[in-house]
Amino acid sequence: MAKKVKRISIAIGCSVLFLLVLGCGTVHRMIFPQRRSYTELAGLEKMVTADGAELAYRYVEGAGAEKVILYFHGNNEDLGTIKGFMDEAAGRGYSIIAWDYRGYGVSTGRPSEENVFADSRLIYRYLLDDKGFKAGDVILYGYSLGSGPATDLAVEMPVAGLILEGGFVSAFQVVLNHLHLPFDKFLNEQKIANVNCPVLIMHGKKDKLVKFDHGQRMYDKAAEPKRCFWVDEGEHSTLRSVAGEEYWEVLDSFADSLD
Repeated sequence: MAKKVKRISIAIGCSVLFLLVLGCGTVHRMIFPQRRSYTELAGLEKMVTADGAELAYRYVEGAGAEKVILYFHGNNEDLGTIKGFMDEAAGRGYSIIAWDYRGYGVSTGRPSEENVFADSRLIYRYLLDDKGFKAGDVILYGYSLGSGPATDLAVEMPVAGLILEGGFVSAFQVVLNHLHLPFDKFLNEQKIANVNCPVLIMHGKKDKLVKFDHGQRMYDKAAEPKRCFWVDEGEHSTLRSVAGEEYWEVLDSFADSLD
């Protein structure tokens, strides 16, 4: 009887492990579905990583801008889909840089949490070493998936401020709600308390993809000074359009407070 129970326990354990591995693979594909909306783009540049991957990036200078936004795009975006936002930000006086994660747009290589973290540091160093910005000039802005590398970089490097829009507490919890599993990715909730710069967290209350409580929990865990901007009718991809000019007013106010 004891041997039979042991065999059943082993079988159940193996099944659970298999489902965890299968689930992790599925969630990984959901985290990085990859996207390519362009082949050519005005202002497109490339840089090569230490391991030989080519990263496509775009830098747009804002007239008279003293600070620069380092933008981390979502998992279903690339430089082509965010071109309009970048150009509008530059038109409103912000210099801005963004790049495509490996496997996105015309960037080569395979996307992963580790690669995104490493590549974000490369872009950060480019702003300081090649563009002449100081650490106190850099505002990190992470949208959705981009909240992961943005939060990580804010912990590891000195910056002026951190903005998170539609960010999550961790990648797996977007799909699994509050269920904690091993191999989770982008553990933002664990990191946000260690961010030593001012934080602005924005979230739509009608966000069906990354539920509003993710934004609330991130805000609760963040250290002062911090601000929040909750958009009552905002969904995951409509916060800016729904908020309209108020979005830019909030962004401007936060940026001005960093002087």
